[in-house]
Amino acid sequence: MTILEKERSQSPASLPTELREKVLFYGGKERLGRYEYLRSLLEPKLTIAECQKHYGESVDDQRRRVFRVYRHVEETILDKKLNVEDAKLLRNIAQDITGLASPTLLHEAMFVPNISSLFSEEQQAQWSKEIQSYNWLGCYIQTELGHGSNLRALETTATFRQDLDMFEIHSPTLTSVKYWPGALANTANIGVIYARLIVHGKDYGVHSFLIQIRDFKTHQVLPGISLGGIGTKFGFNTVDNGFAKFDRVLIPRSHMAMKFNTLSKDGVYSRVKGAKQEVSYITMLQMRYFMIIGSGKQLSKAATIAIRYSAVRFQGANASKPNEEMQVLNYQSQQHRLLPRLAESYAVIIAGNRLLSFSHLATQMVAKGKTDGGMLALSHATGCAVKVFASELSTRGIEICRRGCGGHGYLQSSGLPELLAYNAQFVTAEGENYVLSQQTTKTLLKMLSVSRSGMTNSLPQELRFFESIGTPSTPRDVTSVGIFDYEGLFQTRLLCVLAQMESKVSSFNSLEEAIQSNLILSHHLSMCFGKFVLIREFSALLCDPSLNLNKQSLSILQDIFQLFCISQILEDMSDFLSHGCLSLSSADACQALQIDLLKRLRPHAVALVDAFGFSDLTLNSTLGRFDGNVYQALMESSEAYPNDSIVSFTEYLKPLRAKAQRANL
Repeated sequence: MTILEKERSQSPASLPTELREKVLFYGGKERLGRYEYLRSLLEPKLTIAECQKHYGESVDDQRRRVFRVYRHVEETILDKKLNVEDAKLLRNIAQDITGLASPTLLHEAMFVPNISSLFSEEQQAQWSKEIQSYNWLGCYIQTELGHGSNLRALETTATFRQDLDMFEIHSPTLTSVKYWPGALANTANIGVIYARLIVHGKDYGVHSFLIQIRDFKTHQVLPGISLGGIGTKFGFNTVDNGFAKFDRVLIPRSHMAMKFNTLSKDGVYSRVKGAKQEVSYITMLQMRYFMIIGSGKQLSKAATIAIRYSAVRFQGANASKPNEEMQVLNYQSQQHRLLPRLAESYAVIIAGNRLLSFSHLATQMVAKGKTDGGMLALSHATGCAVKVFASELSTRGIEICRRGCGGHGYLQSSGLPELLAYNAQFVTAEGENYVLSQQTTKTLLKMLSVSRSGMTNSLPQELRFFESIGTPSTPRDVTSVGIFDYEGLFQTRLLCVLAQMESKVSSFNSLEEAIQSNLILSHHLSMCFGKFVLIREFSALLCDPSLNLNKQSLSILQDIFQLFCISQILEDMSDFLSHGCLSLSSADACQALQIDLLKRLRPHAVALVDAFGFSDLTLNSTLGRFDGNVYQALMESSEAYPNDSIVSFTEYLKPLRAKAQRANL
């Protein structure tokens, strides 16, 4: 029996499967079965050796390999006649397996949702065939060289030329150059561009337009447009982020997004009656929920690699058996590093899955007119806060896992540096975290104002607890906090920080000014809300009667939940003490409880990462092998790496040595 087999034998045999089907995988057992089938169509076409090449390839070679893989993906979709959902799932699987962004990623994730949420049904019907067939390969052209999060300040103009019945797209300044859009540099031939609508000299603010950027047959850049790549990034380099400068490029008037606003050929601007703009709002919010799940997925990969490696790595003398080396995962310090990261992975994935389900439900409710602004505001605040917290948590957690693998974790072949680089984008994309946290603060303060006015019933059910703000809290000993009391504890802390932020507002002329003058507290409030939401969603899952886990599996999952909660309390202990949420004795009690939870979860650590269901191809790590043969994998990876020692010696070192010898004569 191998080391990892012994590790797995310490847990219930059904644990990984139960957790994967009922807790971790979005869509449950039925969708998981489809996922495994589709994965089986793709994985036999790839090898570990080929995937490992990624770490030594140039960016251009990585992109060529991506196109080869995704050509096979698209051919499989056609050959197997996969429906739209299965085709989308297979593309996601390809990205999971290769760790590389697909050429169609921005088309699917940003371009298509923009078309469906902002453009009219008539426009969509006219263009759907080209979009679905990938004759049009789209991108999302929003960010500019000088402006990112502040969309209202975008400078690109779309001036209506009534004489031509067209818009003139123009980059009037250096800072107005579109900069960062993914797929813009090489891949896309069309995009949704965000620009200021100018009609008869009047600025109507930023609107969306469809603009062709390359010839559909030759892929040559169209006249009036300057395109290029922005250079090598920290990570995610298979996506060709680019820049674009527009020199009075003409597009048809019909290419303005007209789902909610229209412009006649006479230049009359009007809003579309009865159009539910909230639907488009929810659609765009879903991108943040996908990023939350993505953060959890990257962290769970890192935890899988680090825990498996720590189980098979022996180092240092065993104090109780001096002649034997110690299993690294048995060191308390290593458990303290890695097991809270495991718990964080579970918490983020569970919350992300549940919030994504909520967003789908919200979309349906808005479309039917069965919701109001309160629910939309809550969706916005939640999406912002959890994206901020999850991305910060995962980026830090991946680095902790990398360090936990010692020197080998510094190797690209471990997969950990690539995970860190990939995940780091989430702290900036779809709103830089410190900027985005202001959105949460603003929404929470507005909701609190509604509650203060005696209209608590008009708040979403999830925020009705705002009515108890200001109620003195009795400090609790953490040992008296039951497993289902953590939600209340974090709720109390949230209300204390919210009240603290509210107290700052009265001395300012506006809410915006108050937030801008208290940005550190604003960010802290957002993080508190994000943590509360994760704990609320995890707790709700554990209370769900349909969860139907066996007793042992449920007990282990409850320990994961409790470890997550206790670890967050320890990190924020000063907050809980200063706001009177916990007694002074809780600091020592929390540390003791955390150590006890580490001991209880240690035997199940390998089985708990197995539950994520990552194949060796998906992890692409010499240290995270399912069979534990890490040293063999390290040597195979090293031996496959090109060795140019003779060339280097002959061309550079030998002449230098000869010159040095002559100089010494």
